[in-house]
Amino acid sequence: MLHVISGGDSGGAKTHLLTLLGRLRREVEVPVVCFMAGDFYREALASGLDCVLLRQRARFDLSVVPRFVRLVRSGGYQVVHAHGGRANFVTALAKPWLGVPLCTTVHSDYRLDWEGQPYKKFVFTTLNAAALRAMDYFLAVSGSFRDMLVSRGFPVERIFVIYNGVDFERQMPAGDWQALVAGRGVPLEPGGRLVGTVGRLHPVKGQDVFIRAARQVLDALGGEEPVRFLVAGDGPELPRLKALARGLGIADRVHFLGHLEDVDTFLAGLDVNVVSSYTESFPYVILEAARLRKVSVSTAVGGIPELIRHGETGFLFAPGDSAALAAALVEALRDRGRLDRLGEAVYRRAREHFSAEAMARRHLEIYETILAR
Repeated sequence: MLHVISGGDSGGAKTHLLTLLGRLRREVEVPVVCFMAGDFYREALASGLDCVLLRQRARFDLSVVPRFVRLVRSGGYQVVHAHGGRANFVTALAKPWLGVPLCTTVHSDYRLDWEGQPYKKFVFTTLNAAALRAMDYFLAVSGSFRDMLVSRGFPVERIFVIYNGVDFERQMPAGDWQALVAGRGVPLEPGGRLVGTVGRLHPVKGQDVFIRAARQVLDALGGEEPVRFLVAGDGPELPRLKALARGLGIADRVHFLGHLEDVDTFLAGLDVNVVSSYTESFPYVILEAARLRKVSVSTAVGGIPELIRHGETGFLFAPGDSAALAAALVEALRDRGRLDRLGEAVYRRAREHFSAEAMARRHLEIYETILAR
């Protein structure tokens, strides 16, 4: 199998593929092709993966296509597996000369990837949608994404559901979360509580809902105990979100940390992790939090309810409902003992059903099915 990714990925697709390849390489050869020397490419090399760089001078440098064709044909690969829009585009252009099954993992709702950026949304969404139609098989990272693809005319018999998995053998974070947070300008009070969210600052991620809920939590708790709200990530929404916090009078309690390389250490310091997105597939941040026995309060979207069961392994709320998010946070923060019990419960469920080993095993089953067909 040959995997293909842009090489510049820094979000869930990067984590998914690094985790998957790290486990698959115990069973089979799994080289990966990149088109730029970005975050994914550097981490893949550092982890010892077999990574080939077919560098593009620019996004539409199509000289990469014949080079990609030669690589696939000379390598004798049986399946080409793409991840993300750029990889889909190059793979689709090369399809007539490859002669092997092509599959792609649908990590997100491709119609929303460039929301809020009209030019990129028109160009890149259009190209990715066309490239997806050229694929032979689709791996959807949740049952809801399978249903989404079917509703858009993709053949159900060519769609496989594969949930993300996390590596429970990976070493727990060794970093100092207090130093990480304090280094970003966050004052830490004795006994204070930290509620955080991680993700690109983008309308679809709903960080405005998180900030509105923060105002309501602070009002509800009053002086019971100090709570600070941390937003980790970069993106075009940053000015608007800062203005919202100022407008609500909580700029001293909402802290914007920017992009973090060490997300594990950040999560390790939180009392509660929040996912406020309007749409998700099956985000890695809830799995990474579960591995650390951290409770998540999340919107009930995508495959999230497969892991987060309201009141049993965390809390769920409807997208956009800041009052429901605030109520769940108040409930969680007022009972430390319950937080510990929920953290243990979500850890057990994630380890049983969403491990890297289970994800890799499922991929091998899918590849065998594709080849048998």
